[in-house]
Formats: sequence, C-alpha cells, structure tokens
Amino acid sequence: MKNITTLFLGYLSYAFYKLVVKVTKKTRKAAFWQNANQQQENKDAVWHPLSQWLTNGKHNLLAMMMMGPRWNCNATLAISDMFYVEGNLQLDIEQANKSAKFWTAVIYNMNFKTIAHMGNTEETAKSEGKLSVPKGHYFIAIRYYETSQISEFPAVSIDGKSAIASLNSDEERVRYEKYLTMLSGYRSWLFLAMHYHAYAFLKNRQKLDAEWVNQTYLPVGNPETKFTYGTIKKGQKLRVSSLEYPAKRTYISIYNKASLPIYWAELTEQQETPPIDTSGTFAIRQISNACLHNQSTALQVELV
Repeated sequence: MKNITTLFLGYLSYAFYKLVVKVTKKTRKAAFWQNANQQQENKDAVWHPLSQWLTNGKHNLLAMMMMGPRWNCNATLAISDMFYVEGNLQLDIEQANKSAKFWTAVIYNMNFKTIAHMGNTEETAKSEGKLSVPKGHYFIAIRYYETSQISEFPAVSIDGKSAIASLNSDEERVRYEKYLTMLSGYRSWLFLAMHYHAYAFLKNRQKLDAEWVNQTYLPVGNPETKFTYGTIKKGQKLRVSSLEYPAKRTYISIYNKASLPIYWAELTEQQETPPIDTSGTFAIRQISNACLHNQSTALQVELV
C-alpha cells in the first residue's frame, strides 16, 4: 500500500513538473537571454560560470531545476548565453584540451533537448570541434573534469565568425563547491513537489517501463557519460568500487527527494559514503577517455 501511495504521489509530482515547464517559458528566456539583441544577433554572448549564473538571476535556480535537476556536483561547468546559428558552430578544442583532462560540451535548444555534443574523443579531434546544426537558437553547457592549473572555457565561433570569447575558469571549481554546500541545506516545497517523482519512479521502477524511467530520471542529454542510479534510504550508506580506476573516472552524487544535492565525491578505488540523513536518490557518473569509452563498465554498487 505504501508503494502505491508513493507511486500515485509520483505521478502527481510528474504532472506538476510538466505544468511548471509549460508555463515558465518566459522564465527560461530570462535565464538564457541577457538582452533582447541576442535574440536576433549574437551580440555580447559570453560564458557564464555556473555558480555565477545561478546567483546572477532570480529565476536561474528555477531554470536549472527544470534543465538539470540531477546536479553534476563534480565538474567545473559553464553555460553560454543563447545564440543564433545559421549552419554551424565551432569550439576551440585546443583550449578545452589544455584546460581539463576530460571535458564535454552539449548543445541544447530552448526546450533543453540535446541537439549535438562533443568532447575530448577521437571523433572531436577529427572534426576540429566543428558541428553542423539546424538553423535556430541554442546554448552550450560545458563540463570540465580535472582542470589544469590554468584553464579557460573555450572560444566559440558561429557560422565562421567569432561569437563567444574564452573565459578564465581557474576559480570556478571553488566557487561552485561553495554554492553546492549552501544548496545542500536549502529547503523548497516547490522543488519537492516538482521532483518527488524521481524518487517515486525509481522506487517503483520494476513496475514501470525501464526506458521511460531512464529518460525521466537522468539529466538532460550528455551522451559521453555512463550512469548508474537508484534510491537510497535514510541511514543507508552507498558502497561503490570500480575495477577500472584510473582509466575511468567515477563520481558519486546523492540527492534528497527534491533532487537537491546532499553528498558528492569522486571515487578512487573504493568509496563508502557516510550514512545519509534523508531518503532520496543517487546518480553515479563515469567519464572515460576516447579509447576506453565504449568498453563495458566494471562497477560494483551496494547499499549497506
């Protein structure tokens, strides 16, 4: 009976989340267009380190909870302004490669749908960071893992013209860590109502379509990342071990029922989290280099 109630509340939460997304189009525009000129021209478009972006606009945290509610807590991230593309865009992958050991850049449309992606893979090296996309408005989210001592978010050209300048990213990891620490103590009935369905659906996923649950829970598309995920009860610990360290990097994030992060860490060889003080969900990300990207993942996960 308890699981039936949880699932019923999950469906209500999912319907509410979809309603919020539907009625907040103006909020998303406010988050990604800093001025009206950017809607017609790629004027003054810049990179926004994620910690800065989240604190600069009153609607940005809400936009983030619609775009990427399963927070990536272990990367150094930035989001670009919205820009207009006629045919193609190009990232300076030499800058990106110098800035981080692992990196991915994902191009999204206004509805947070993944349009294209690239990273430090063999395919990206061959393409020299150039992507062809349908005509329209987009933004980029870039993720750096294991940044270099001197790092910068890369310059971007659009339709052969310089559009977004590179930006120093040396201090962003520290700033983002502070923001996440603040967020771990944040309480919001709105976010709980929007994202309770993530916990409810994973709790009952044996009764639901596996592919649909996967699409519902996982963050907006980042095709170069493998995920392992599930629910965790109050008082439980997550024990994770990987047989492929250090060739692959494994990152643990645990969220409460509002999908706000409460614990995060990088796995070295074996990681046992402290007992979690509230029930919620976990997402384990695995990042690999190009030559190992398609190999099977040897990951052992226990709840104790």
